[in-house]
Amino acid sequence: MKDTFKKILNHRMSALAIAAFCAAAAPATINAVSGPNRASYETGNPPAYAVFNSMSNNFNYNSNETDFVQACVVGTASDPNGHYANLPACNISAPMSNGWTTQAGGNTITVEDGKQYFVRVYVHNNGWNPLDQSTVVAHGVNSSVNGWASGFNTSYTLTGNVGWTYDSTHPNTQNPGLNLVQDDITFTSAGNRPFELTYVPGSAYYYTLNQSGGAFRTGVQLPDAAVTGTGTPLGYTALDGNIPGCFEYSGYMLMLVQVEMEPEPCPWNPELPIDDPGCYEPCPLDPELPIDDPGCVEPEPCPYNPELLPDDPNCYPPCPSNPNLPADSPDCKEPELPVLPVTGTIPAVIGMGGLGGAAAITTAIALRRKRK
Repeated sequence: MKDTFKKILNHRMSALAIAAFCAAAAPATINAVSGPNRASYETGNPPAYAVFNSMSNNFNYNSNETDFVQACVVGTASDPNGHYANLPACNISAPMSNGWTTQAGGNTITVEDGKQYFVRVYVHNNGWNPLDQSTVVAHGVNSSVNGWASGFNTSYTLTGNVGWTYDSTHPNTQNPGLNLVQDDITFTSAGNRPFELTYVPGSAYYYTLNQSGGAFRTGVQLPDAAVTGTGTPLGYTALDGNIPGCFEYSGYMLMLVQVEMEPEPCPWNPELPIDDPGCYEPCPLDPELPIDDPGCVEPEPCPYNPELLPDDPNCYPPCPSNPNLPADSPDCKEPELPVLPVTGTIPAVIGMGGLGGAAAITTAIALRRKRK
């Protein structure tokens, strides 16, 4: 079967080339990204004991190996090994290019809603003993990623751990007892918008960089304990915790994380997310109805009092003689006409005019004559 991952990593090295970079140790001090600060080694001067990710000039990697945890957004290229729908948008073996986060960049990546990201943990046993390589084989090698938090947060800092069993028979003369190295990667969002970062179950795989690693060259699935528990054993040809020293036995642990932004709050009810069915602009007439509900219609005003609605008890035609009473009230009566006195002059008849007024005047004259 065509070794596609071999093409991606492109780490073919001869035994002579490997030996040229694995010689006597001459350590200096290296300031680790996360910890601990420890002795550093160069490709031409590796240690004669097992220790991980402490090279200061790894030509295969990113110079300073203490920066061994990075992240990159998922790309569009499909995974020929079938482990992922798509590979990282970054070259897997070249963290300085195509978007992998770096120590120089603060080891921070700004995420976007709904996207997935790869987290990568580099694993390299720096030990080399040309007289007896068995003395630098690391045992009990274990790796994990922790720092997960539940709910929505404005940032997440994940810590990658590479641990091993300290070999007192071949001790670390520079950092006695050292058996764990760590590095961090921080995920943030634009505008500090809260988001949720979760591990994608089943997405953790381990790859070795040399063809002799067999199936490990194209990736071996790791249990979810790599992120959800205390960690998982790594290895070279089996997940047995044993990794020999030098470049050809190095590898990567890859996994996917998912980003989901916290929904915007409902502008009419901040306790609800904006996509909640109960988030709507309320009808001013009935807050239980959305404003676009067919039942949310402004009724015609009371024809007798525009400030009232038609079904208001005080909406009625007023009594002409008493506006405080309805027109159909038993107490609503027509006002009586005043009785006019009969005098020597003809009084004006209040409230009458036209023919009705003339008739009243004629009647008044006739009554006066009759009395005489």
